[in-house]
Amino acid sequence: MRDRLYFSITGGIRRYLARRADHAGRLPGATFDVFRREKDPEKGLFDGWLTAYVNVDDVRVGDIIDYGRTTVRTPIVGADLFFHSVAVAWGGPIALIREKVTWPASQPLNIRQIRTEIQPEVKTESASKSYTWQSINPAPVKSEDNLPADFPTYPTIQISSTSKWQDIVDAMLPYYRLDQELPAAFASKLDDIAARYANPEDRMIEAMRLVQDTIRYVSLSMGRGSYIPAALAR
Repeated sequence: MRDRLYFSITGGIRRYLARRADHAGRLPGATFDVFRREKDPEKGLFDGWLTAYVNVDDVRVGDIIDYGRTTVRTPIVGADLFFHSVAVAWGGPIALIREKVTWPASQPLNIRQIRTEIQPEVKTESASKSYTWQSINPAPVKSEDNLPADFPTYPTIQISSTSKWQDIVDAMLPYYRLDQELPAAFASKLDDIAARYANPEDRMIEAMRLVQDTIRYVSLSMGRGSYIPAALAR
């Protein structure tokens, strides 16, 4: 009998390090495979998510699989910002969920609990502060159908380094400039529409046709493309 472990990885923002995995001493020969599974390439949408996957052989009734992982974050924008969430129960039985976050002690974290009362164990070591949550034998949660995509199905801890939207605006605003010029060839087509049509409604219709007929939308939502719009010339 086999069991499997797999994690989703955001290619441009995180890299996952396998820290510890053990199954009655039978895991040393197992290795992680990394796959890229795009869901919507036919729509021109690419998110770059990766799946790290491993098969654990010879799993038997009563066995306990104990594993750990470490996430190293490399921010693309907002280097001083941190956002994270962790579910403290799953859809199936689990003996223990443990989550540890290490963050500069000088920057307090904002912590929100959703349908859970679990509190972190907080320790300060030099310039860092660690927060550790433990959920022991949580009751499995049955998910419902037709919920919004971002609805937190499971009891969740949400963690943020800021409590103000303005901090996010300040981090992102420099990448959304309104002073960029259109490519000359495209600007000339707009000038032609303006010269041929005096009515604003007609101009709008022709501009829409121009966009629909000549521009192909491709979303490369990975790395910088997840946050930073490409230059108009591209």
